[in-house]
Parts: sequence; structure tokens; C-alpha cells
Amino acid sequence: QISPWASTKKHQSRKRHRQRLRLQSSFNIFEKLEEAQNNHGVPASDYKQYHKYCNSTLDRLRHTVPQLLVHNPNYVGVKQKRNSFVPRELPDIVHHECVFWHVLFQAERSWAHANELMKTAKTVRHVQRRLNKALVYANVLLELSHKQCDERTHRECTSYKHWMAGNAALQHHDYEAAYQNYRTSIQTLEQLDMCQTRIETILRPLLKYCQYEAKIVEDEDDDEEIVETKKKDSLITVNFDGETIVLDKYQQLAVLYLNMEPIL
Repeated sequence: QISPWASTKKHQSRKRHRQRLRLQSSFNIFEKLEEAQNNHGVPASDYKQYHKYCNSTLDRLRHTVPQLLVHNPNYVGVKQKRNSFVPRELPDIVHHECVFWHVLFQAERSWAHANELMKTAKTVRHVQRRLNKALVYANVLLELSHKQCDERTHRECTSYKHWMAGNAALQHHDYEAAYQNYRTSIQTLEQLDMCQTRIETILRPLLKYCQYEAKIVEDEDDDEEIVETKKKDSLITVNFDGETIVLDKYQQLAVLYLNMEPIL
């Protein structure tokens, strides 16, 4: 005879395992994007093909977990007209990875549509709306990663969000904001030591273009502490009677000391 506590313990074990997966969820964002973009027209600037691929991917993801993603009233649990569109909000705790990928490809679809509209000479305002929508989904993705993913996935989503923010700012001709976002995206990927090809072929050219348009002069050493340390190391000092005396103020004495230093 099966103990009545067996099913309860099994349920609690599954619940703990599910919670552990939620806290340690890991997704390779840029690996997924590189595979999708390289195989569906992006290297050849065929954004129409990539737009269609994003649509088909989203349709497949919705039908994988219809109870979470399909907007039909039969799945949402409300009484409306047949096949009418019902808006849905993401739950606080997501139990299926398809929801995560669904948000990512929503952002990718909007970005691909914006690039497609650029090539067909549509209105600038329409392109801006699509890029703004892509940024909205990138922010939603960042929030999901902050709640349920590990540190590496969260930093990848941070880099992705700043890349989308840079695209939106660039379309609005806000070159300084675009420069700062592209720079943050590059720094995040460099800290993760990944996507060097993406950095050199996509992000860095955009960074240099925004730097040129915004007329930003970038110092070699941006860290003030590093600059101060180098300044201190370059000072000419001499120890006399237990005190350190800086000789830079006394030019002739400093030259004399440097000449006598090998003898001393």
C-alpha cells in the first residue's frame, strides 16, 4: 500500500527542484541570436527574411505553451468573441523557458521590422516606433533575467538591452546617448569574454560612428584613480631627513638630482 505522504513528498520534491531551476536558469542569449541571424539573412542585410523567421519562431513558441502565450480567450479564461485578441501579462514567476525566448524574439522581430522599413524608404517615425518597441521588450527580458536567471545570463541581457537602447537613440539622432549605450554593451561583453566577432563587426563600428557624430574625445585612461597613480609615479622625489620632497617645482635642482642619481 502506497503511503498517503508519498505523493505529498513527491510534490514537494518537484516543487523544490522547480524553484532551484528558476533561481539558476541559464540561457545563451547571443549564441542563440548568432545562430538565428547568421542562418536567416542578417549577414546579407535581408531583414525581410529574418522578420519572417521571427514570426514563425514566435508562432511555434506560442503553440508550445498556449496556456501562457496564446491570446485566444479560450486559453486566457475570459468570455469574449470567438478568436478575439486578449492582451496578456507575464506572470511574476515564469515556469517555462519558451516564455523567455518569446520575449527575446519579440524584440528581434521589432528590430528586424525596423531595419526592413529602412530599406523600403518608409517614414522615419514608423521606424522609430518599431525600435522603441524592441527596447520595451529588451527591458522586459532584462527584468525576467534579474528575477530568475543566473549572473551571466543577466549580464548578457544587460548588454542586449544597451544595444537596443543604442539603436533607438541612434535613430533619434541622439548620438551621445547611443555612444554611451554601445560602449556599455561592449564593456559588458568584454567582461564576459565572449562575442568578440559581434563586438568588432557590429558594435565597435556603431560606437566609432556615434563618437564621431557626437564629437566625443575619448581619453586613453578614463579612470581618475589610474591617472592620479600615473601622475604620482612620474613625480621626481627625494627623501631627506625622513620627509619626501617633490623636486618638480625646482627645475634646476631636479635636473641636477637626475644627473647625480647614478652616482648616488
